[in-house]
Amino acid sequence: MPGLATTYTIVVTNTGPSPVTAASVSDVFPVALVAPAWTCTADPGSSCAAASGTGNLATTVTLEAGDRATFTVTGLIAANATGLLVNTATVTAPAGAVDPDTANNTATSSVTLTPSAALQITKAGPANAVAGTNVVYTITVTNAGPSDATGVTLADPTPPA
Repeated sequence: MPGLATTYTIVVTNTGPSPVTAASVSDVFPVALVAPAWTCTADPGSSCAAASGTGNLATTVTLEAGDRATFTVTGLIAANATGLLVNTATVTAPAGAVDPDTANNTATSSVTLTPSAALQITKAGPANAVAGTNVVYTITVTNAGPSDATGVTLADPTPPA
């Protein structure tokens, strides 16, 4: 939901039969994901070149056959984001390594963003008015979010008196 924190989990698995050294893992996060930060945890015997980072994901992993590295990505979805939030992660074998099945080296997540705004309105004015004089009212509209509210219409019809 726009305006709220989100978490992605990216799992890189080496199905074997051989270990892989320095496989590249990358994810260019969508612009609507504000301040992404990530951590990496590998199975025992395997490793992540970087345990954590901020911004786009660009690191390597070394994995024994059958092992995995799990990346946890956190960030805030921009309050003004709309449409689809599309995120794609990729793993690439190092130069000289043979990857017999590259069909599963990319994974994509698509999430429809549903904005949610909590609009509130207050109106204040005099308790009494003298006929023939101007009356002033103060109208305050607020949005408690979490998403931006666009295209909001305010209607305050003037009473017949």
